[in-house]
Amino acid sequence: MNVRILIMIIKIISLIGFLGFAAFTVLYVLMPAKFSPVMEHSAFWYALGLAFMVTVTVLALMIFLDPKRYWVLLVPLAAGKLTSSVTSLYLSQLYPSVQWLKLTVVTDGTIAIIAIILLILSYIYLRG
Repeated sequence: MNVRILIMIIKIISLIGFLGFAAFTVLYVLMPAKFSPVMEHSAFWYALGLAFMVTVTVLALMIFLDPKRYWVLLVPLAAGKLTSSVTSLYLSQLYPSVQWLKLTVVTDGTIAIIAIILLILSYIYLRG
């Protein structure tokens, strides 16, 4: 594979990821009740969820800015999204009425798979 093409692919995907993560994070901040009502017993988890969303947004931005230097940041991105997807799959079995869990299984699972594929390709072609 041509390294320049791989870098371009990583840049495009990470830019799309950054824009998507940033947009979703803004929605999460502006309309938290649309996702899950924030109450006294859930405020801690809301804060942790928001922190994770900001973290993956920054990871995607850094990867976009310099894929050759920051491709290794695909590791925490893939790990976080895979964990989110698997956990949501488990919780969707316990709480089948929570539709967001099913959507998270698919979206975060897809992001994790893409990140893992890019990580493998980056390891093969970009490590130096």
